[in-house]
Amino acid sequence: MKRAVHHLWCLALLFCVGFSTASQLPNPAPVTTPVALSKEALFFRETLMPQLEKLVESIAQSAICLIPQKNGAQTQILVGYLAGLEQIANIDLEKIDNEFISIILHVTNGISQDMLAGLKNDFIQFPPFDPKRYLEGNAKLGLEQQIAIAQHIAVVIDELAKHVNEKVQDVLAESVVTIKSQITTLDFTLQKIAGVVNSSNHVNKGSLRENLMELRSILQMIQQQIITSPASIQLLNVAHTITRAIINQLNACTKNKFKALDKIELDKYLTRKPEDSLLGLEELKVQMALTSNELAQLQKNTEKANLTYVNRLARAFDDYVVVPAQKYKLPTRIGAGLAVGGMATFLWYYFDQHAYADAIPGFRSFFGWRSRIKSKEITYQRDANNNLVLDAKLNPVITKVVEIQDPEKPIKWLGQLDNYIANVISGSTPIGKFLTATVTAAAYKEWSVNINPWMKKSVKVLFNRLKGGSYRKIADGIEEIRPVVTFDDIIGLEYAKNMVRPHLKYIKDPERWDASEIAPPTGILLTGPTRTGKTFLARAIQGEINKENPEKGVRFFALDANMLQSESIELWLHMAKLYAPCVIFIDEIDLLGLQRSSNAKRLSEFLQAMSGVLDKDPKKQVIIIATTNRPENLDTALLQNGRFGLEIRFQMPTCAERKEYILRELNKHAIDPESFGIDIEYLTYQTEDCSYEDIKSMIDDAFISGSIRGEILNQEIFERSLDKKIRKIVDFDSKNVTAKEKQFMAAHQAGRTLVHLLLDLESKISKVTIKPIVVKVKEEGVVDQYYKPSGSKQTGTELGAVFTYHEHDTNDLITNEEREKIAQSYLAGRIAEKVLLGTCSNFKPGYKQWVFKQIKATLTGGIDLKELSKKDQERINAAALAQIAHYESEIEKLLITHKDKLRELSNALFKAETLGISDIKKIVFGSEAL
Repeated sequence: MKRAVHHLWCLALLFCVGFSTASQLPNPAPVTTPVALSKEALFFRETLMPQLEKLVESIAQSAICLIPQKNGAQTQILVGYLAGLEQIANIDLEKIDNEFISIILHVTNGISQDMLAGLKNDFIQFPPFDPKRYLEGNAKLGLEQQIAIAQHIAVVIDELAKHVNEKVQDVLAESVVTIKSQITTLDFTLQKIAGVVNSSNHVNKGSLRENLMELRSILQMIQQQIITSPASIQLLNVAHTITRAIINQLNACTKNKFKALDKIELDKYLTRKPEDSLLGLEELKVQMALTSNELAQLQKNTEKANLTYVNRLARAFDDYVVVPAQKYKLPTRIGAGLAVGGMATFLWYYFDQHAYADAIPGFRSFFGWRSRIKSKEITYQRDANNNLVLDAKLNPVITKVVEIQDPEKPIKWLGQLDNYIANVISGSTPIGKFLTATVTAAAYKEWSVNINPWMKKSVKVLFNRLKGGSYRKIADGIEEIRPVVTFDDIIGLEYAKNMVRPHLKYIKDPERWDASEIAPPTGILLTGPTRTGKTFLARAIQGEINKENPEKGVRFFALDANMLQSESIELWLHMAKLYAPCVIFIDEIDLLGLQRSSNAKRLSEFLQAMSGVLDKDPKKQVIIIATTNRPENLDTALLQNGRFGLEIRFQMPTCAERKEYILRELNKHAIDPESFGIDIEYLTYQTEDCSYEDIKSMIDDAFISGSIRGEILNQEIFERSLDKKIRKIVDFDSKNVTAKEKQFMAAHQAGRTLVHLLLDLESKISKVTIKPIVVKVKEEGVVDQYYKPSGSKQTGTELGAVFTYHEHDTNDLITNEEREKIAQSYLAGRIAEKVLLGTCSNFKPGYKQWVFKQIKATLTGGIDLKELSKKDQERINAAALAQIAHYESEIEKLLITHKDKLRELSNALFKAETLGISDIKKIVFGSEAL
């Protein structure tokens, strides 16, 4: 593949270099040079021909870049200039004499002067090509005159070429910016397409990724060529042609959702017929505008590549309905408006205002239950005992409306509910009132605590699944997880794969294993540092099980500590038994507090639940996988056989694993490191002691940084991401460091760096800085923070660092000789301050204490000093101090010998604040060291 890319790019370069002369000038007839030439012919070939070539190039640049294509008159004038120079170039050298040399000089001088005249008015008007005008009044020249005019013409042509080039660059600058922006956008689009391909289930995923990688490599080389080469219409034509070809090819492939991607046949775009011509600047701008539109369409198509019509409809509904409704709180406002309006209408009708309802169509049919009730006026009068008596003939004292049910029109459910609520409110049925209040309170609690949150979560899950794409991951993450990774996606960890392979056989045929009583433990505990691949292996186990047993459909459920604490552990594991065969994944199990000293009851519940779930039922196999980076927080009962009987320990990735992981991550984004100039070996070494997640964070930051800056990925971007994510260098500091403090810091780090290089330590220096860096904060209790000595509280940052790495895997086993070198390099900082500045500071005070401890450990052979007698302790302390004094004396002599290098390195560090290894070696060893 790389050879094919190289071949295509060579064709592009040949096209760039050779097309202008092939398309703008007629091909000159071959000239046969005689063995012996006259002095005039030699003068013409060696002196005039280079000048003619420069003049032709300036005219061609002017014709291509600065003349609008519609200005035919000026174009014809320049064509005349080129035709005249062509006749001169094709002259037979044997026919050149002194007179012809004079004619050539006059014509060449005239054309160059006309071009300068046109340059002064911005090439709007050129004097016409007229050989007679150039020769009028110009006599035959002598040898000295010919040399003088030739020198004058050379100066004029050089000046002309300079001004034309400036004009060309100014005019082409806008087009160069446009084409670079298009290439960068297209490269980012290819990166998105690579993500689409990776998330798909295409059978030919590997070939698609290779084709995308080839396309990105082509774009990277075009980008490099544009950056390193001067802008020219030829280069822009080639870049635009290739870019548009790729865009058209990808737009065609979006129709099949990138299930197939053919290779771009650049030959047919680069091979042109002799009659074809380059696009002029004006036409090129028009074509680039069309290309921008096609590129925008490609971006839209890419975003929708894996979306079905249902997904698109759901996203449109979300964009144009849900989001505006949430922004302007339409559900709340509409609901409140309907509630207020409905209640007002109901009350208006309820209190005998329905006589006016006949004017509203359909009103009575909606509130019809009240129209079935008759009303009658009854009058009452008081008797001698002051009681109210009914007498319709008497004058009314009290008038009341009494409602009588019409037997022909019985009240339906709405009316019955109305009467029931009225009776409850009036207190006519105390038991009903109590029961109603109790049921209402219980129903409200159930709604608010369980039903409403469940409905919201279910609707969110369903809607995310309808929207598809990345929303699908959000939906799947809420309930059941469907891993798509297998052991093939795991880098390294061969010992871990081999340890769980028996489980794959057990799931396939559990009855045979159980009958033989050799079934593997179905509780697996993954321990080790954080972000080393424990969760990834757990999901790969389930993916591998489904790969080996597709007919069983083993499910994968992830439980966290919060879920297990909110509900009974036994309930969750019992539910797992119902879904068996399945895999239960518990992340960070130590957060459950499964220890006798902290929560013995929860530990007992968990142990009992595990015993019930992990019984040997051939049809109900359940594998429980738990992870933790603090196995010491787990009770030993959990680690027994029958529970978590299999423990797999993880370590930080090795050098080979880091390299493979970086290559795989770049390949996922269709990036060929060689084409993009990315040093994989360097990145591998610089990520020593880093987890996979740390490395991924660095790679993602490089992609994000390049996207924000509008740059295609390169080594410089990765270097910035290394400083930010791995080395943790802070670009700015809120504290103002004085020049004096900066001098001490620079001298200290320069001394350490210089001694490290001169002593040739096994670890290699990659970078040195005096900027603040973020350091890990050790976990402390609240009481510890209050009782720590003043000035010893952790700040999370420290000033300056010397970053080192190893070119191989290491277990930190060092010899005494290497330990002495490391101790001397640690002491070199304070000695360098003394050599350069005459005194020492308290910068990095812990280094000398560390050296003191290391020397004592060497002298005692690893024996704890507290185990020795007081006399022996004093003797060893004195010997260690003497050894430190000896080291300091030797280091001082070494630094004084190389004081000039030390001062130069310190000044460079003071000025730049951060130096890479190439800059450091250039100062210490000179440029020949590079």
